[in-house]
Amino acid sequence: MIDDDKRFDGWHPYEIGIFLYDWADPRPAGTTILKVAPGENARFWDECLSGGYICIGWEDVGDLTEFGSEDEFRAAFAEAYNYKGNKSKISAKANEVWRLYQLKPGDLVVANRGTREVLAVGTVNQEGYRWRDDRSEYQHTVSVNWDTGYAQTLPEPQKSWATVTVAKVPAELWKSLRKGVVIDPVGLRSFRPKNC
Repeated sequence: MIDDDKRFDGWHPYEIGIFLYDWADPRPAGTTILKVAPGENARFWDECLSGGYICIGWEDVGDLTEFGSEDEFRAAFAEAYNYKGNKSKISAKANEVWRLYQLKPGDLVVANRGTREVLAVGTVNQEGYRWRDDRSEYQHTVSVNWDTGYAQTLPEPQKSWATVTVAKVPAELWKSLRKGVVIDPVGLRSFRPKNC
C-alpha cells in the first residue's frame, strides 16, 4: 500500500495521484470529452472564458484533493447532499463531480448553455483540477485553454443536458461538433486567447 511506502512520506494524496497516473495510468487510452455547463444558463461563462477554466458547484463537499479515495469522497458527498434520500440521484451527481476531478491534461471540455448551444471547447492544461477559495460559489474548477471556434447551435437539442451539469460527450456528437468548427481566412481554427 502507498501508506506503507516511505518514499511518499510528506506527499499530499493529490500529488501521489498525479505521480501514479503519470507513471501507470489505469484509465483506458484515449481522450475524455465531457460536456460541462458553467452554471445555470451559463451564468459563469464570461469568468470561465477570461480565467481559462470551467467551474461547477457542489462546494459543500470541499476541495476534492483532500480526499484519500473516491469512496471517501462519495461518503462525504452523500453527507453533504441528501437529495431527499434518493440514493440513485446522490450517486449520479457524485459521478458528475468525480468525472470533472478525473480530467487530465489533453482531455476536452465542451462548455454549453442550455440544450443546444456550445460556447467553446477547452483543452485541459497541466494545472488541471483546482479548488478556488477566491470564488464564492462554483469553486471546483479545471484549467483549460478555450477554443471558441467550436461555438455553435446544435441542430437538435441534447435532452440530457437539461438535467446534467457534467456528462460524457458521445462519439457521434463530438464528430458533429467538429464539423461545425469555424475556420478563419488562413485556415486555422479561430480561438480567443486566455486573457481576452
